[in-house]
Order: sequence, then structure tokens, then C-alpha cells
Amino acid sequence: IMDQLVPHDPVDHPVEMIKFQGDNQKEELVVSVDDILFIKSEGNYITIGYLKNGKFAQALLRNTMKYAIETLAAYSFHYQ
Repeated sequence: IMDQLVPHDPVDHPVEMIKFQGDNQKEELVVSVDDILFIKSEGNYITIGYLKNGKFAQALLRNTMKYAIETLAAYSFHYQ
């Protein structure tokens, strides 16, 4: 996937951070909205693919795709 990614220029808006939490409230991921590449549902879990310091990273959280969609609802540039 990294071979296919095109480095993106800094955006002209302030960096907005978003927090995803696991159902148990012990797990969380705070990431820039612009760095989210995908979110995939795996049963009772979601895998979030994102860029961390320009490199691909993933996080597995116990939560639903519905939660992820609701969390990203304010950001129209993300789509399902």
C-alpha cells in the first residue's frame, strides 16, 4: 500500500485530531483526521489504517463500524 500512496502536501486548514475509543474505554487512538486511510470492520472490532509520521500504521479497537461512521460524520471528505 505504501508504494501506491502519494505524499500529501500540508493542508490549508488547521490539523484536526480525532479520538477513537474502544468499548471498554481502556483503548484509544488519537490521530489527525487527514491521516486516516481506511477503517475496516472485523466482527466486534474495527481496524483503523492511518499514517503515523508518514508511515503506514494500524490500530485494532473493540468497537463497531457504526461508531466509526458517527465519529467521522463531521468530516465530509471521508466516505463509506
